[in-house]
Formats: sequence, structure tokens, C-alpha cells
Amino acid sequence: MYQRVKPMKPKRVHKKPSRTLLWVSGVVIAALVALAVLVAISLQPAPTASQSVSYKAVSAPVATSLGTHEPVSPAQATTTQAVAAFKYLTNPPTSGAYSASAWPTAFNDPTQMPTAVLVHLLALGNVVIAYGPIAPQQIASMQSFALSVDQGVSASVRAKAGEGIFVTPWASLKPGQVALLAWGRLWQSTDFNQANATLFADTFLGNRQNTAQK
Repeated sequence: MYQRVKPMKPKRVHKKPSRTLLWVSGVVIAALVALAVLVAISLQPAPTASQSVSYKAVSAPVATSLGTHEPVSPAQATTTQAVAAFKYLTNPPTSGAYSASAWPTAFNDPTQMPTAVLVHLLALGNVVIAYGPIAPQQIASMQSFALSVDQGVSASVRAKAGEGIFVTPWASLKPGQVALLAWGRLWQSTDFNQANATLFADTFLGNRQNTAQK
């Protein structure tokens, strides 16, 4: 007798996918996901004018504007008496009549600078910082800033060159109010910000193009 032997089943061979195939599959899947995201974004409705869009606020020490460009009165070199009767468009003035013989004696004047001197300074390209009743520390900061461009040169020499920064109190300004002045330009704030003042001075100090607007 013969012993019956059961036939052996062939073993299944599992082939591992190649690395190239896996890489291609991954790229295809990633591309499909990216395409789906783009389609979803494009299908979102755009915000209407009535909808408010909020942005993350970013604090910055420097203001984004340089004040207001004021209407300019033609520059008029005249007498001190005529200046007193002149109707200026702004207060403090940023253009108009001035006295060609009036010059400042210092960069920082503890008393209000005469209007004839202030407008003369602006017409030449200088910058003036005027302030209302304010803390002594603020005044000291303004005066220190004005002297930063001094470099040992007298106030009258800087003024004639249109390269000086001058500080003066101004009676019509409210408590704590500071006004940065250039020809035809007025920037008012509630305190003295040196970063803003630096930006203003860098733009308008000695700026012949600005004073040419007279």
C-alpha cells in the first residue's frame, strides 16, 4: 500500500512596492491635497463693503503720516508791524508774511518766538517745535532734540542755512499739545515723540522742494 501524500500549496510571494513608486504616490497625494485647499479658498465669498475685515494691530513708535499739508500763503518779506496785521491761515502759522531782518538768538526760547521770526525760519527750510503748557521733562526733551543738530554752530547761522530746529512755547496751543512746523506743514500731537520729530525733521529740514511751494 502506498501512503497518500497531500499536495503542497504553492506559497504566495508578496512583493514590496519599490521606493520610487512610494515617492511618486506621495507627491501625487500632496498635489491633490494642495489643489483641494486652493479650490476651497477660491470658493469662499469675498468680504463685502459692509463686512469689517480685522487685521492684527502692530504697534509702532513712529506715526505713518507727516501731519497735514496746509494751504500756503505767499511768502512775504515785510516789516514787523505788517506781520502783526497779517491774517495767517493756521495757528501756529506755517506760511505767510515774515520779517527778513528777524532772526532767532537761540535754538530754545523760553518765551514765545515772534511770529515774524517763526515764519521767516520756515520760509528758509528750518523746522520749529511749538508747545502749549507741558511738563518740564517734555520741554527738556524737545530742547535736547533741537540741540542735537547744533554741532557748535550758532542759531543764526543754522537759521540762515535753513538747517536748524527751534523750540518755542505757543500761547494758543492747549495743555500738552505739541506742533511740529515746516513751511506749509503742520503736525500736532498730544505730547512730544522724538521718533516722530526725527521723521519730520529728516523730511522737511532744509527741504528746498518743500519751501519752493511758497
